[in-house]
Amino acid sequence: MRAAFTRAAFAVALLSTPTIVSTQAQKAAFTAEDSLRVASINVLDITDDGSRVVTSTRRAIDNPGTNHSRYGDPTYLSPSRVTVEVIEVRSGAKQALFKELVNVRDAAWSPNGGRLAILLGREPAGPDAFPTTELYIWDVSKRTLTTVKPAQPIAVNSNLAWTPDNVSLIVALRNPELDREARATFKTL
Repeated sequence: MRAAFTRAAFAVALLSTPTIVSTQAQKAAFTAEDSLRVASINVLDITDDGSRVVTSTRRAIDNPGTNHSRYGDPTYLSPSRVTVEVIEVRSGAKQALFKELVNVRDAAWSPNGGRLAILLGREPAGPDAFPTTELYIWDVSKRTLTTVKPAQPIAVNSNLAWTPDNVSLIVALRNPELDREARATFKTL
């Protein structure tokens, strides 16, 4: 009886081996290019009631061209192009806020969760230009994205803070003259 069981087990193993081998042979190897396409998600902010989350999703393949010799330069904006999405926690529904990949500097929900402020860094237009920061407000009920134009430029390293009344935002402003001085100092160093 034991010999028959052993022969049956051996026959089953023998018959299943070609299937296993052929299945494994059909799978493609994980390549270096595949590793560049791996996406990492980051939660930027969540509403106070936990109903919505804003996330950024980044892939290495979308971010070539980092100028490593510029690290330490306070006027350099390292590329970090991401997809920005708002996720409704209960349903799982997602909405991309921008058609293109963007460089998100910060995002903050208003205290009542009705609006989302987003700071985007924009790379300079030319070699002597400086990066800029743009402020957007996404209205939840209208599902609209509006650009806010402040009287003075917003600092690239600014954070966002809503006032408790859901009306105003606090951001750091920048003086373009200080950017010129900072770049000159970096070049001297």
